[in-house]
Amino acid sequence: MKPRLKLKENVEIKPHTTFGVGGVARYFIEVKSAEDLPEAILSAKRQKVPHHIIAGGSNLVFGDGILNITVIKLTAPKSEKLIEVKGNKIT
Repeated sequence: MKPRLKLKENVEIKPHTTFGVGGVARYFIEVKSAEDLPEAILSAKRQKVPHHIIAGGSNLVFGDGILNITVIKLTAPKSEKLIEVKGNKIT
């Protein structure tokens, strides 16, 4: 993983959701630029647990307790578009 990306373990999800709910993600990666997103996804896949990509945290509900998932949080400035949606395709 690139030095800019840090795979954290056992991170509470609650502060990353607008509803303020959720348990602890087994793994957590914060992505601050579009160029780092592919590496974060590869890192998440290497953990061999499901991964979830989140942004502002609205409209998300995670269960309580320890969650065997990797959360990838997009925290790039709003001026940098990390995801584009066209119809039913996300790039």
